[in-house]
Amino acid sequence: MTEEQAGRQGFWFFLCICLLSLGLWAHFIDTPFSRVFGFADYISNENGRIAENHLRYGLAATKGDQIRNLELAQPAEWVHYNNHPATLDLLTAGVLYLTGSRDPWAKRLLSLLASLASLVLLAALSRGSGLSPWVVMTLFLALPLTLVHGLNLSYEPLALFWMLGLVFLAERGWVWRLLPLLWLGGLIDYPVLYMGPWFALVALWEARGRSWRPALLYSCALALTCLASVATHLLHVAWTMGGLQADSGQSWWDHILRSLQSRGHEPAVASFLQSQLGFFMASFTLPILILALLSLFSGPMRLFHLARSPRPSRAALAFLFAGSLHVLLFRAHAMVHDFWLAYYAPFMALAGAAFLARLPTAPARFLIVFSSILGLGMASRVWQERAAVPVRAVARDLDLMFDERVVLHSLLAPPGWALESYRGHPVLDAGDLLQQPFPAYLDRVGSLGYLGRPQRLFVPIADLKESWARDLDRVILPGVSLVEKKGVARSGGKAGQAAQAWRVYDLGPFLLDPGRSPYLMDKSRLLPGNGQKLSEGERRRLVDRARKFLVLRLFAPGTSIAYLDGREEEPEKFLGRWVRSGGEKALSAGGVVVAWPGTVWAERLRALRGVEAKLEPIQAAGKPAAVWVWRPQS
Repeated sequence: MTEEQAGRQGFWFFLCICLLSLGLWAHFIDTPFSRVFGFADYISNENGRIAENHLRYGLAATKGDQIRNLELAQPAEWVHYNNHPATLDLLTAGVLYLTGSRDPWAKRLLSLLASLASLVLLAALSRGSGLSPWVVMTLFLALPLTLVHGLNLSYEPLALFWMLGLVFLAERGWVWRLLPLLWLGGLIDYPVLYMGPWFALVALWEARGRSWRPALLYSCALALTCLASVATHLLHVAWTMGGLQADSGQSWWDHILRSLQSRGHEPAVASFLQSQLGFFMASFTLPILILALLSLFSGPMRLFHLARSPRPSRAALAFLFAGSLHVLLFRAHAMVHDFWLAYYAPFMALAGAAFLARLPTAPARFLIVFSSILGLGMASRVWQERAAVPVRAVARDLDLMFDERVVLHSLLAPPGWALESYRGHPVLDAGDLLQQPFPAYLDRVGSLGYLGRPQRLFVPIADLKESWARDLDRVILPGVSLVEKKGVARSGGKAGQAAQAWRVYDLGPFLLDPGRSPYLMDKSRLLPGNGQKLSEGERRRLVDRARKFLVLRLFAPGTSIAYLDGREEEPEKFLGRWVRSGGEKALSAGGVVVAWPGTVWAERLRALRGVEAKLEPIQAAGKPAAVWVWRPQS
């Protein structure tokens, strides 16, 4: 196609895809955050809650920190999130304040505007280069990743917009003036800082045959700017939390190292490549992916023509560099964050358009139309799956069936993190209890202060197969009290269907002692080997850990608590209280000491001369209990 043909036809292609995309977004923009796999909504839900907490508590109280608590809590019991800068959630809080709404459409508004602004910047980058800006924008907008994740309340849409702005200004001749914008972009999210090494690489490449000093000086300035941006975030964390420590009390550096480890391992090369290939196919469609690769290795975007490439080629390579750096540095995280491929999207659009410009009119036109229809169809299916989950209806059922004090566990129902946003009270995913190590699930319930409250697992009867029901009753939760309740939610979320009925189980006894469940005691579902069971010592440790969580609210935040179980372990911080397992040392160290009735440690505590232990009442999964407590004299 000639440039004139590409421009004329590209305009009509873009107008059609733009109208269809805007219609898709308008139809689904108020859909609840509910998707679990593939462009998952958990992060959007979490960011929305943090933004709402800024309004709930006020910026004077939060100091811009990211507060994760679902229910109203005192500052000493706030659960903090510091893995990302706070800017996105602060801006979202501003949108919620200005619109007066807490609905999903208001939480998606900022990402929508950022995605539209990215379109304009892509058009500006492609002008005067032989590429049709209309074709570039069409390809970018037709990507399933843009059509789906471009509307999510996540870091990528805003960070991508900022990165495009930096590249655009760099191509317009900005050099030193970019530094404050790069620093500010790092406070949106860290991937913006990948532009720092990219600009340094370009400067060093262009310095060939000339003096290296200016390029080296600029590269050092870029590095210092990136470090200053990260340091600004850390200073904000230190200011809001009273020091550089994570919420569980470990040092910030230990926290960073643990975060970098993700799930404690790096994926095998084959597994990583397989996951990324699947993500690329789902995010960009096969035609656009092939066009971009052809352009990269045989067309005007060739990788090794950096210095003499036209402006769009260099811009495309900038995002190929940033996207690749992100997923390669954090491979374990990239295995479960398909939307990280958002940073490749400008490369796909620019490189794909560059190769289309070399093709005859008919095949180029066909590929544009085909890839656009394919992308819209793929994105529409994702939105329909998301909208089919009856989050609002099920949340109404939960309000009718349960007191707000009850902690719920969702099985075969909408994800708990989606439901609790509407319920306003805890709903956890019982699927994690059945598929992941029990200690992790116990820690989540206990560290949030939920373990003392009644625990109920609910299952929709319509989706409960007979084999599942039999396993629940006999293997997973044997001997548990079971009731059936009737709600108003429609089965499958469709109008005209019968109201949903629910089976409800009392999960409390199993959280306090997993030994009651043959399934939870079975390690073979998690570890190699057959027939492995938790040893009595391992079971005892989990029981004692549950009991440590139960005593937290007996004491004021800041209290150091020793729980007597004979194990000398390092203290951990939960809900602002320090608690550790102890034995002989705890008895002689002073401070608050706690022992469970009926244990040898309780008897030793009571028998000590001069120690006046007192039996104090607590709640254990909604049922009354008591523990022995020794409080030192003030």
